Amino acid sequence: MLAESPVVDSAPEAIPDRWVRWVKITTAVQVVFLFFYPGIICGCHFHAIAVPLGIVPVAWGFYPFFCYRTRREHVVGYVNGALSIFWLYFTWNSNIQFAFR
Repeated sequence: MLAESPVVDSAPEAIPDRWVRWVKITTAVQVVFLFFYPGIICGCHFHAIAVPLGIVPVAWGFYPFFCYRTRREHVVGYVNGALSIFWLYFTWNSNIQFAFR
């Protein structure tokens, strides 16, 4: 007698959707750095510590933009990409431009 083989589901596993977690992380990063970053700068000269603080939201913004797996993650990536461009503009005007004067 042949042993019966268990029924194997041949459907591919669904890709885990990370968009909810990414929205929470994005909200936390944006809110924390939006309130924390202006406390570091004074607007009159270059502050070296403010550069890495300004780069964190930019780095997080481009990570979901380039590492999405599903359509919802792609939408979160577009929003993060737009927020990254805002942060680049914000950090340039508030701090980085003073390094080149």
